[in-house]
Amino acid sequence: MPIDPGEVQQRDAAEANKRELRYRMGRVRGHLDATAAASKFFARVNHDTRIEHDEAEAELRMLEASGAVGFTDGRGEFSPVDNVAKGERQAGATDGYEWLVANPTGDAAGFTTEVAAGMLAHATARGRTQPLQRAVEVVPLWLTVALAANKIPAADWPSFRDLLLAAVDLATALESRG
Repeated sequence: MPIDPGEVQQRDAAEANKRELRYRMGRVRGHLDATAAASKFFARVNHDTRIEHDEAEAELRMLEASGAVGFTDGRGEFSPVDNVAKGERQAGATDGYEWLVANPTGDAAGFTTEVAAGMLAHATARGRTQPLQRAVEVVPLWLTVALAANKIPAADWPSFRDLLLAAVDLATALESRG
């Protein structure tokens, strides 16, 4: 029996739909295969990384439990450079404070000059030609810290000078905790 032209068009349209769906299914199957392979790969990487982490953690716990002393043990939370800078700041603060006690109406420039001299003396006594920090930066930092800790009412030299002159302990006056 012969096929009429309308039926030919319908069959062609159905065949085109089948081809499109096969193509789409192949593309989706490819995506599924690729994501499955990626999932397997990342699961393996995750597993290997977890094993590496657990081994390193166990080794660290074993070393800490053994009581073995490491190179940096006993230094505290600060590095050697931090400790050098802290020593310079303390030396500068002490010299500046002594100058201020001798000159209670002294100005900020004179205080800063004495702090700088104390910091330089500390540095040169230990074989360095310059301190690690500059007094012109450290003194304003002390003032800002004192203001932030509510130890002074205003960020000005007279308030800071009064704080230092009234301090029982210089370190307490300059520390950041209020």
